[in-house]
Amino acid sequence: VSMILRGRFEPAKKLLDGAIAIAELHGLKAEANLLRHGHALRLFHGGEMQRALKVIASLDPSATSEAHHAVCLGYLGRLDEAKRVLQSARELFGESADPRVESQIQITEAYLLLLEGKKDQARAILDRLVPFCEAHGLRLVRIHALEGLALLESEQSIREPLVKNFLMLRERFGYPLLPGDRLRLAAILPVA
Repeated sequence: VSMILRGRFEPAKKLLDGAIAIAELHGLKAEANLLRHGHALRLFHGGEMQRALKVIASLDPSATSEAHHAVCLGYLGRLDEAKRVLQSARELFGESADPRVESQIQITEAYLLLLEGKKDQARAILDRLVPFCEAHGLRLVRIHALEGLALLESEQSIREPLVKNFLMLRERFGYPLLPGDRLRLAAILPVA
C-alpha cells in the first residue's frame, strides 16, 4: 500500500499479483481477499474508478473495503448505493476500537456528504476528524480531511492556507497527488 500511495503503481502491481498467486496456491482465502483489496486501491488511486469498483465489489466485505467501495460509488455518481454500502461498513465495524477503520468510515461519510451538497454536516465530521487523526497518527486520512475542509471553503483567504497545509503534509509524508486524488479535487481546487 505504501508503494501505491507514492504512485509506484507498476512495482505494486507486480508484488500484488505475485502475492495473490501465492495466497491462492496455499488456500489463504482471507489473505488473498486482502491483497485483492490492495489491487482495488491501486486502481482507485490510479484514477481507474470503474475498474476499482469492479474489483472491490467482488471482495468478501470488511469495514475498510466497504468504506472504499462506498467512495468509488460516490465518485461515480451512485450516491444512494454508496450510502447503503457505507451503512454496511458501519455494521461490519460494529463496536471495534480501531481508529484507522473508524477514520476511514468517517472520511467516507464526509466525502459522500460533500458530494450530496450537505456542507454543514460534512464540515462537522471533518472538523472532528482532523484532531482525531492527529491524535492517532493517521497521516493520510488527516490530509484527506484537510482537503475536504478546503473543498468546503468558498472564501479564498481561508481556503488557501488549508490547501498549502495539506500540500505541505503530502510532500512531507511522501504522498503525491495521484490521478485518483486529482479526480476528487480537480472540480474545485485549481491546484489539484
